[in-house]
Amino acid sequence: MKPGRTESSLPLLVDDAGGKFFSYFGLVDAMDLLSLYRTMARIRAFELVAEKMSIGGVAALGQQVDPRAKVRGPLHVSIGQEAIAAGVCAHLRLDDLLTSSHRGHGHTLAKGADMRRMMAELFGRRNGTNGGKGGSMHIADFSVGML
Repeated sequence: MKPGRTESSLPLLVDDAGGKFFSYFGLVDAMDLLSLYRTMARIRAFELVAEKMSIGGVAALGQQVDPRAKVRGPLHVSIGQEAIAAGVCAHLRLDDLLTSSHRGHGHTLAKGADMRRMMAELFGRRNGTNGGKGGSMHIADFSVGML
């Protein structure tokens, strides 16, 4: 640790021993931080693709839905909220049960759901996590405890 600095004076400070970081919560392993970052990046990638695939999927009353849209109906992405899902779900076990809001894609991914099955759910396909019937707002995967 650099001289003159205390553990609580900085939100994150590299330890000279290597591989550990001081944070407000004590020592944090570098691999834990990398795992959290990967989860956040995975959520962001999913949300960006889902958003792109939903363009034209919701139409105003009396208008036609764009036939090229893969995601039909409302889509509520959680872009900018990835850290919440990653941090909370990092402390849960597979058998812990979790529910979320209408922006539940991130929590579902962070809990361990399969990304392809989730996208299939958004597309309304039978091989989706809920057989294509839940869509974006009711995304769930009971196999990982996501209700």
